[in-house]
Amino acid sequence: MIRQVALLRGINVGGKNIVPMAALREVFTSLGHREVTTVLQSGNVVFSASEPAVPGDLEAAISERLAVTCRVAVVTGDELGAVVAHNPFAGQAATTVHVGFVGAPLDPRSLGAIDVASFAPEELVPGDRHLYLHLPGGMGRARMPSHLERRLGVPITYRNWATVTRLAGQACG
Repeated sequence: MIRQVALLRGINVGGKNIVPMAALREVFTSLGHREVTTVLQSGNVVFSASEPAVPGDLEAAISERLAVTCRVAVVTGDELGAVVAHNPFAGQAATTVHVGFVGAPLDPRSLGAIDVASFAPEELVPGDRHLYLHLPGGMGRARMPSHLERRLGVPITYRNWATVTRLAGQACG
């Protein structure tokens, strides 16, 4: 069995796309996933499966059964453990560190075209299928996250560092 985490984008945020966690767990269970748990109320599902989950299949099932359209990024417990272990902003306050997850490897050319310095004091360090962000003013005031999605042309779902480490604790343990 592969321990995995599905990160749903844009549910239960600001009173929109409200999804009960029990219903979300049922969707995952009905797809044959096991040991399904949700973490917080913002669309984090930890589960086990014999094969890697396909984000498009999860998106379709959520849309069909819960009448909510959302993007889903899936990472394995091992991948999430590596994200935590390689945090380049480990010396910064945890409240200022965020990770953006994408569904596919990032294009180095697209990343290279972004003028990160123009967003100072915000900082960016790319990973393979994720981005580490140091946002000293917090996510709510940050300019870089919305710019990244437009420039990279891929959906990105962000989690704060406390959520990333909590998910890793459940998916890696």
